[in-house]
Order: sequence, then structure tokens, then C-alpha cells
Amino acid sequence: VLAGGSGGLGDELWTITEQCLVAALECGKHEHAGNCLKTLTKKFGTKSVRVRKLAGLCEEASGRAENAKKIYEGILVDSPADQFVIRRQVAILKSQNDIQGAIDVLEKKVCYYDDDKKPLKYQEVHALDPLAFKELANLYLQIGSMDNAIYYIEECLLCDPFDYSMHARHGEVAYAKQQYNRAIAAYSQSLRLNEASNNSRAAYGLWLSATKALAAVKKAGGSRSGDGNSNGSVPGPEGANSDYKQIAAAAQSHLARMYSGSANAHLLDMMLRGGK
Repeated sequence: VLAGGSGGLGDELWTITEQCLVAALECGKHEHAGNCLKTLTKKFGTKSVRVRKLAGLCEEASGRAENAKKIYEGILVDSPADQFVIRRQVAILKSQNDIQGAIDVLEKKVCYYDDDKKPLKYQEVHALDPLAFKELANLYLQIGSMDNAIYYIEECLLCDPFDYSMHARHGEVAYAKQQYNRAIAAYSQSLRLNEASNNSRAAYGLWLSATKALAAVKKAGGSRSGDGNSNGSVPGPEGANSDYKQIAAAAQSHLARMYSGSANAHLLDMMLRGGK
């Protein structure tokens, strides 16, 4: 297609041209992308929403964010709740380091009015958009709002409870908040869903959380100091020493299996021994 050989493709030519445009942008081949855009514009015209979206992508890739914004705003006039365009607006704001602005687009900005003229925000129109939940979790982490990040991580898990990587992410944020029991539960579920070596972060997180929880219990004298907090940050009841030791040992065993035969296995052993 890029070389001009498009004979026999029929209408499929336009789909392939669009794919070539996106691929060219990903490879930094802006000239090729521009040629594909010209071909599509000549065929479908400048009023085509699909062509305008591609034009916005080309402007973004060329560093002309303001031009891309104008294109996207024009599309939203006709299609105010367009998922793709709103996501691109968020991406532009992120590139400009306007994290709060990106959050506001997904949480606060009105994007649609229903038949009763009731204003609706993005999440009210697209109530089950796991990509938006993931994006908001990441955005809140960037500004250090752990509670909001955990909220959206949990929303992601409601959409896909079998996403082992999101359970691991849940554990990481809980660990950062020193909610070790909560982190242990999240990491354990992640490992339950995926025990393969590509989930070593969950095994290491589980070992680290159990080790920290064990240290907290020892510091408190190993006695129950009130497990009333629902956030899981307070060490558990008497006997928690034994429980946390078993959890840490199980996590260590998982890690040993994951790194078995690896050239870095001895480094793992040194690290785990140093953490005791």
C-alpha cells in the first residue's frame, strides 16, 4: 500500500490504509502516515469522523497538540460522548503533565445531555469502561492519592476479577499504604490466578508484605492490638507470627521455583536471606 501497489484489494484497501497510517505513526514514519491520510481524505472527505480522528493522531504524533485538540473538540460537537476522542484528550493532557486536568475529563467534565437535558459525565455515559478505571488509578497514583487509586483498582477488579496483574497492582498500592494484610490478600489472589514466572512481582510482594507484617507484630509484642481497622493495616491476632512466617515461606518457595535454573537464582537467595 505504501509503495502504491493496491490492485485487487477492493474496499479492503481503505481499512489497510488506515492500519498502515497507525503503524507508520507508531514507527515514527510521519511522512508515510501523512500520505495515507491524504489518500483517505481524498476518498472520504474532511467531514468523515474517522478521517478526522486519524488527522488528530497525526497532529499529536507531530507534536502539534493544540491542533489535535481543536480537531477533537470539533468532533465532540457532533459526537460529545465519543470514547476514542475523550481518551485522546486525556492522553494530550498527560503529555502536558496536566494530571488533574486529565482526571477532571474522566470524572467531572460533562460530556452529554440526555433527553431530559440532564448533564452526564463520562463515567455516567460509559459506566463500565475498565480502561478508564485503569487510567484513573494510574493518574491518582501519579499525584499520590492512594485511596482514590485503590478505589479505581477495585473497580477494575469488579469488571475483570481474573486479572492477575491488577490484583498485584492492588497489593502494591496497599503495601505502599502499609496495609500489609490487605496487600497479602491481593498478592495471594494474584498468585492463585497465575503462578508462572511472569508473575514474580506478586510472589516477591507477598514475601515482602508478610515479612513487614511479621516485623510489625514482633514490634507490637506479638499480641493482638486491635484488628478493628477495616483497611488491614493492623497486625492480626495472637499466633500471627506463625501465620506470617508460613506465608513468607510459601512466597519464598514460589520465588525459588520461578527462578529455578536462572543465572540470577543465587542473587535471589542472597536478597531473601538479607531480608530476614
